[in-house]
Amino acid sequence: MTPHVSPVCPACGAEKAGIYWRRLDMELALCGACGLLFQTRESGARKNSALIDRIYSEYVSTFSRHLAFNEIRLEKIFRMLGREPKGLKILELGVGNGALGRLLLEKGSLYTGFEPYKTCREIIYSCAPGLKNLIIPEKFSLEALKGEKFDLVIANDALEHMSEPGQVLEGLKKALKPGGSLYLEVPDESFLRIKGRVRILFRMYEKGYLTNPDHVSLFTPATFRKFAERTGFKVELLERESVWGDPARIRIALGGKMPFYVLAGIYALKFTGLDLVLGGNITALLKDKNDPDTRLSRHPLRAESPLRPTPHNPDRRDSPLLRLHEERGLVSGCRGSGNNESPDYRGRQVSG
Repeated sequence: MTPHVSPVCPACGAEKAGIYWRRLDMELALCGACGLLFQTRESGARKNSALIDRIYSEYVSTFSRHLAFNEIRLEKIFRMLGREPKGLKILELGVGNGALGRLLLEKGSLYTGFEPYKTCREIIYSCAPGLKNLIIPEKFSLEALKGEKFDLVIANDALEHMSEPGQVLEGLKKALKPGGSLYLEVPDESFLRIKGRVRILFRMYEKGYLTNPDHVSLFTPATFRKFAERTGFKVELLERESVWGDPARIRIALGGKMPFYVLAGIYALKFTGLDLVLGGNITALLKDKNDPDTRLSRHPLRAESPLRPTPHNPDRRDSPLLRLHEERGLVSGCRGSGNNESPDYRGRQVSG
């Protein structure tokens, strides 16, 4: 008997899904309307909580690397914004091991984060204890924010975990201040037929899965742009970011060492374009298309000083969450040992 396929696409809601790939207990479907790949509700891989917990438990041993990776990420985000992080109210969706949040606190941001996974929260309390009382220990909801609005929302490697990403994105839009921005980063699952076989061959995921069993929605640049625009956002910037073709990231992954033959291989992959075939990320800066500030702006990086009160950045002391943080003595953040020397980022912009 053919397993039943979830007929509704999690991104566009169309009932035009067909089986794309089955392996072991993982089942992927392809939406015939918007092109999104997603794990069906019948896919057993997404229900394997013990395996998923083991994947995230590795965050403890790799925390120092995540600090270095996130220094690169933050340098890119704030270059996109044309603003400094100090004084900005920032919401993070999916805190993970807390590396990004710890760096934001050190840079003077006013931080709040959502993290529903107990395994991840335990790592946060160990590796980034300064975040402990700034984390909302549940899935994202507007109700938990109590009406609070943010200058910047960051959803890094979070949206692919959502079974209803459209509803989440609608909620994040409502959490933005006027003139606020949403930074999203998701894995680029273009060429999944090739990537999947490489991952299976090298057993990049336990049991030989073709993608992370906790990744429900699998995006390409084209499906991601459609998805963002359908939910009422203007795509200010959209880039494909190489993983295998980025020497700075590979150097961090190798513990700071870069043998000549590895560097030669990186540039060979980048020259041929195979780096993006083997693995990469989609990064995007979004704004609410109905925001007057968005409609009037002709330059995606135009921004006002985050330290000066303006109609789009009112006095940051008028904040229920900030007052709560101050009462608990948390706004000063925690001190860490992240490297502030960020390597240059080199991405590839996708036209559209």
